[in-house]
This record gives sequence, structure tokens and C-alpha cells, in this order.
Amino acid sequence: MEALPILSAANRAQHAEWHAYFERVYREPVASPVDLNTFTWFYHWAPRHPDRAVVDVRPGDVPADAPWMLVQHTLCNTANPERALSRQGFFVNRRLADVSLTAGSRVEILRVSDFEVHQRWFYAVRGSGIFIDLPCAVARLAKPGVPDNRLMDGVEGGAIFEWLDSRLELVLRGHGGAGISNPCVDGFRYSTGWSRSVALRCHNPPGGSMKPCVLLVALSVGLMASGRPLLALVALAAAVALCRTRPREATFTLAGRCRAET
Repeated sequence: MEALPILSAANRAQHAEWHAYFERVYREPVASPVDLNTFTWFYHWAPRHPDRAVVDVRPGDVPADAPWMLVQHTLCNTANPERALSRQGFFVNRRLADVSLTAGSRVEILRVSDFEVHQRWFYAVRGSGIFIDLPCAVARLAKPGVPDNRLMDGVEGGAIFEWLDSRLELVLRGHGGAGISNPCVDGFRYSTGWSRSVALRCHNPPGGSMKPCVLLVALSVGLMASGRPLLALVALAAAVALCRTRPREATFTLAGRCRAET
């Protein structure tokens, strides 16, 4: 990606568009130097969108410092979290080395509602303008080659997992059982602000609950048990369609359907 300016209070006139973008994201003016070349996420309304972005490949195949999105709607990536987020902006393949791990510290995040089992998943990024207060200290670990449902084996509270392609995912132990979760989950404290913390109220979009999916699955099981397999298949198909599309389209970003408002 092309070199971007390092914003400071002294170059507001020179880089007026980037200053306006920063203030829209973080809701405060630049007071100390901000190096945009360390950002790993930009919204599509950034002043200069990359002329080219690597699209529709596995993130592990993206070159260093390259912008990338996942935009193609195919059977294989219909429910891919990166595809939902790519409607709002694009990632840049850079390593974040200075993510705080202590309890109470702020971690900048993105999130997509998804199927989760006693866990809450977030992307750890720089550039979203949305932070979560860590409810406990977390470890930073290389992501092991195990299924996601075993990722937290032996981990207390939470962890930040680093993929080989430098992506970071924050995983926290969550309340409740398995199912499609809302973008704004578990009563965590969310905030914005680059140099100061300003609390945010997060509003989940209609239809983000997993309850309709669960009810349709239960209906399908009941119909099958009562000897009505055709109706059971119809109910199951409806459950799959609902769980794989509408709730998963909810993204926790400033531009997403899950609004964060001061």
C-alpha cells in the first residue's frame, strides 16, 4: 500500500482530508503524532482508497503491507466474517506488535456475529475506532492447529491468537451456550477515542438473536419425530438460511448495522 502521512497537529492544513477521517473514526482531533502506516483497517470512506486490493484469496496468501478484502459471494465463503467486514472497509496485512494484554486495558477491535460456543471472537486491529476493555489479562499466542472449539483448551479467561499472516484474533470466554451471537455481546465495555476513552452504546440490529434459529431447529426435530420428514426438512432449511445469513451480516464497525453511539 502507498505510504500515508504521519498526522500531527502541525500538518492539519496539509492533510486536511486525513485529519477529518481520523476525527470521524476516533471522535477527537489529532493531538500527538499518528502514523497511518501502522493501521491495519481502513473504512471505505478513507480519503485515498488503494488502487488495487488483493481480493478473494486466503488471508495467508496476502503479501506484507498489502490491502485485502474478501468480496466474492460463493457457496464456500457465504458466511465468512471477512466477507461481511469487506463491505465496510479493507484490511492491511501488517503486524501489530503493541497490543496491550493486561486486565482493563483497551484493545481496538472489529467483530462479526457468528456461531460461537462459549467463546467471543474479535479481530484485534488498528483503525476501527472501537475498543473493548479487557475483562481479564490475556496471553498472546501463536494460533495452534486445532479446531476452533478446542482453541481455548488450557487458556484462562482469554487470549490473542496470532495467525501466520499476522492477523490477530481476540478470543474471550463468553456467557451462554452455543449459537449465533449478536455483534455486541456479554455486556463488555466498549469505547472510542485515540488518547482518551469515551464510552459507547452498542445497538444490536434486529434479527441478530439466535432464538429464531433454535426454534426452527427444534421444530424440525419435532416434525421428524412425529413422522413428517418433508416438513422437517423445510423447517431445517429455513433454520440454516436464517442462521447463515441475516445474523452473520451484522458487523460491529462504525459503518456497520450495529451502531455505536456516544
